[in-house]
Amino acid sequence: MLHRNAVTTDSEKKKWQKIQSFCKKARDDEFEFAWIDTCCINKDSSAELSEAINSMFQWYRQATKFYVYLADVNDVKQLARSEWFRRGWTLQELLAPRNIQFFSYNWAKLGDKKTLLGTFAALTRIPVECPGLLGVKQKGRKIWHTVSWVIFDVNMPLLYGEEGVKAFLRLQEEIFKVSSDITIFAWTSPQPSPNDIYTLHGLLAESVDWFADSHDILLGRPRYFTGQEPYTMTNMGLRVTFPVVAYLEDTPFTCLAYIYCGRRTTANMKSVVENLGIYLTKMGHIFYRIGTNCLPVIETDWRREPWQSCTIYVPQKGRDRNLEEWGGPEEWGGKVSRRWA
Repeated sequence: MLHRNAVTTDSEKKKWQKIQSFCKKARDDEFEFAWIDTCCINKDSSAELSEAINSMFQWYRQATKFYVYLADVNDVKQLARSEWFRRGWTLQELLAPRNIQFFSYNWAKLGDKKTLLGTFAALTRIPVECPGLLGVKQKGRKIWHTVSWVIFDVNMPLLYGEEGVKAFLRLQEEIFKVSSDITIFAWTSPQPSPNDIYTLHGLLAESVDWFADSHDILLGRPRYFTGQEPYTMTNMGLRVTFPVVAYLEDTPFTCLAYIYCGRRTTANMKSVVENLGIYLTKMGHIFYRIGTNCLPVIETDWRREPWQSCTIYVPQKGRDRNLEEWGGPEEWGGKVSRRWA
């Protein structure tokens, strides 16, 4: 809690001025009560802090009016460089409130979410037509349409000291419980290198950055495959069912799996959807994803190629090992058979 008589440092003075200006603005808008995160959370209490963090999205959603104070912005032209777009809490502050207003460093109004919609869409890559950007609950959007800017209707307990990779993996496991959208696997690893094809990965991404190029992914399902079994986490890894085809014997890749999604492109003056897949390699009874620097386009006749629907197990751990350590295909698997499953 911040008390006026205890304000001594420059940082505390800025906080106090922010609180005063906020309360004045709320009073001018004829509100009797106002809540501000600067002083309305007892951060010395882990229980209260945890409750506030888990409840904040709903608090923002239920607010009659929501103010965003941008201390580093003088006018609308400077929005793109604001630190607000690089904060961890910004996404829920942008999406949750239905009525949100933005103010500059001197509390001059910059606009609201509707008038600045185009600017926010360009800065965040959230589609303009997305209901969430207008404070309306989103329905029907695919997981990795959403994960490039990411909010999901899941609850996760806070684990203090948990590193980012583990937290993001845990988030994806929570998503499994409420969604069967297979586009959760439509990611590519950043900063690809020549050795990337040999690195062993699980099926889950380690960072939201790995979905930076997934905003245009479309969900699709060829009529030649029926149904999709639920995927679950087991003691052998993630259990999934993919349509797969084995590669030729002289290739470093074991197989190609179709992940039921694609990208729209133009071919012969026509708009078409290219089917996408992922590369998998088999080691014993489990698989790993390899070649994660791309989502290969599947150019095949589904009726003629030897595709088969296979249930596999893919562990997330062990991604620091690579095929070179195993001595190459001849030493860890021999020739790749088309009847490998």
